[in-house]
Amino acid sequence: MTCALAKEFGSCLAAPDRLMRYGVWFILALCGFVTSFGAHIVATNLPPYAQAIGAGAFVIGLLIAVYDFAELFAKPLAGFIADRRGMKLTLLAGLSMFVAGSLLFLAINPRLLLVVRFVQGLGAAALSTVSISLVAEYFSEGRGKAFGIYNAIKGAGYVIAPAVGGLIIRGYGFAMIFVVSAGVGLVALLLSCLLPRQGKVELKDDQDEITLRQFFLIFKEPRLLPVYGVIVINMFMVGILFGFLPVYLYGKGYTPLESGSVVSVATFSYLLVQPLAGHIADKMDIRKTVFAGLLLAALAIIVVTFASHSTDRDRCCCRNWHRDCLDKQRCAGEHACC
Repeated sequence: MTCALAKEFGSCLAAPDRLMRYGVWFILALCGFVTSFGAHIVATNLPPYAQAIGAGAFVIGLLIAVYDFAELFAKPLAGFIADRRGMKLTLLAGLSMFVAGSLLFLAINPRLLLVVRFVQGLGAAALSTVSISLVAEYFSEGRGKAFGIYNAIKGAGYVIAPAVGGLIIRGYGFAMIFVVSAGVGLVALLLSCLLPRQGKVELKDDQDEITLRQFFLIFKEPRLLPVYGVIVINMFMVGILFGFLPVYLYGKGYTPLESGSVVSVATFSYLLVQPLAGHIADKMDIRKTVFAGLLLAALAIIVVTFASHSTDRDRCCCRNWHRDCLDKQRCAGEHACC
């Protein structure tokens, strides 16, 4: 560990060893994992919940969007608080809110999941904003490697959450995924208490924040408009992958476990291809790489609509719900499984 890094870690790490370095590394990456795992273990397993309360695809879309909206709304505020109250304190507050939001589902009417997702999103905004900032601060040397490991562990949350969520619902019911999310968040919270203390950041007069007008002027830059367009289209397709592919598969008769496994495979390929795409973009025109990626994604979405499943969906309408079946009328038929 270099002297520069020792200074960044503070007096409590005046003589840090390699184990401490990797410990901090792991804790921050685990915080990133909490956001990805917590978001998608619920989002990709919403169809059974929606069926049980009699909701449709519109409600599923709202439940997915409210989490991201809360993050979008709270991230600037989290950065503002972190600059004035310290990043560690903001990180702990975000983790605490995420855990509390997850456990809230056990205490309220399950039809109020929208509230739960909003609280989870607020907590995720704080901890995701600060954890990535702390990686940059703690690892001034070897920062690229640090970010790589952080993103790899965070990406693992996207990959395993859908399948793990389906497995949990199959064995223990929908509510248990919130218990597991809270448990993961609690582990990260306890470990984060071991991070070096961060002090308040004193902003100088010449470090004024960007004004709202300056912020919106960025979007008027003509050269950036195609980039914004690609980003919007990409996130639209990601929304289909995480939000409405599970709905479609559920309608085809897939169980939550089967649907989650399919989404996990798709997510794994999504993460795996990114380094390859970057390598290809370095070797050829970036625009051709982007065009090829968009075309391949569009064709794949079209092909998905021709997928079929041999299982009759009506063989079991309850899907192992977490409380008394909320759809007893349909479960009264010959295929009932309650």
